[in-house]
Amino acid sequence: MESFHLRPFVPQDGPAFGRLQLESPDTGRIHLTYHYQIDPYAALRARQGDFLGVVAEVSEHDGLAGACLVDFREAQIEGALRPCGLLNTLVVHPKFRRRGIATALVTQCVQAARERFGDEGLVWALIQRGNVGSVRTLTKHLRQTIPERIVSIPMKMRSRPPRSVEGWYVREADEDDLPRVAERMDRFYDGYNFYQPQTADTLTRWLTTSPFETPFRRYLVLTDGAGEVLAGAGVEEGYRLGTLHV
Repeated sequence: MESFHLRPFVPQDGPAFGRLQLESPDTGRIHLTYHYQIDPYAALRARQGDFLGVVAEVSEHDGLAGACLVDFREAQIEGALRPCGLLNTLVVHPKFRRRGIATALVTQCVQAARERFGDEGLVWALIQRGNVGSVRTLTKHLRQTIPERIVSIPMKMRSRPPRSVEGWYVREADEDDLPRVAERMDRFYDGYNFYQPQTADTLTRWLTTSPFETPFRRYLVLTDGAGEVLAGAGVEEGYRLGTLHV
């Protein structure tokens, strides 16, 4: 059996990381492959923000044999704000599976999270149904599982604009809207586990962080005739980062 070497994921690994994902589709119920449109490291930095990664190398392979990332955030858990580490993008090249690489990658990422925030923090992951290998690997460290709690629903693009409703207006949020948007979001999601409380500053960072010369995120608000904000939604032009092939 070939040995492997683990090391930190660095910006120069972007192209090799992109190739690894192309060569290693998700093994859950739906096979998914992510195709980056820009440098993968820049895309990950824009989407994940504060994160670190670990990669695996095998001497006989020209490229990465595996990788795992963990992004850091603060979220409300059972009524308390706690540091969290989300394990994500665990991938091992098909040629090198069943050799302990995935377990080693997850172990390193969990250790890095614990070194950062100790036992008070929460380490968690999202796994597609049917991905038996990832479930087996991650539950060696993350003992509690909550099945069938998140559902992704692909939606077709509309062929024509939606019908307008008299007295309702949609516009892009401006700087003055953000404190109220944050307050309304926190009120709406009060008590929801894994929600990240928002402020005008966190929303501004989300809107202005971009790997491009122009923003790729917007926040839209729905108002009534008096200008009162009734609802809102964030929009990310994810296709500029990459495309998901199913």
